[in-house]
Amino acid sequence: IDVETREVLKDHLEEREKRTPRPERGPIIAIVDTSGSMHGAPERVAKALVLEALRRAHAEKRRCLVFLFSGPGQVEEQELSLAPEGIARLLAFIQRSFGGGTDETSVLKRVLQRLREQAWRKADVLFVTDGEWRAGQDVVQAVSEARAVGTRFHGVQVGHTGHSGLHAICDPVHMFRDWAAMEGWRR
Repeated sequence: IDVETREVLKDHLEEREKRTPRPERGPIIAIVDTSGSMHGAPERVAKALVLEALRRAHAEKRRCLVFLFSGPGQVEEQELSLAPEGIARLLAFIQRSFGGGTDETSVLKRVLQRLREQAWRKADVLFVTDGEWRAGQDVVQAVSEARAVGTRFHGVQVGHTGHSGLHAICDPVHMFRDWAAMEGWRR
């Protein structure tokens, strides 16, 4: 590329960034469904996706909070410490699983409560589930209010192919349908 073309491209990129600035990269809140319907390969895929997101966030020195959930009363959370022992604690934490029913409302209420705190207000929320639940209107409204102040909700739906509660609260929702191919994979 000649000098003139390079200057035109540089000017174009600078002008585009002025019009559409890069979004602020806030902390990450990851939610992992460990209900009975996620048992086995779907749960392993979900946790692998979350670990990769946390690895990137750790490299970028972004704060991270992980929620594991299942049925009523089955919600646990842990913040990722950037210290070396923090990684070990996170790996031990993420191995936990409940295997019960699905109570997405309780975990979302706790996440929304965290989002009211200044440190988490503009978080990127990553919700990984099979989506076999419906989002209540009160939760959908609370998520909409959090979105209005800068929170982004991203969903990954593992396995289940229908339109789900995840679609009511996350935009975008990525579909991971090929988890069954993982069934034969072992370490």
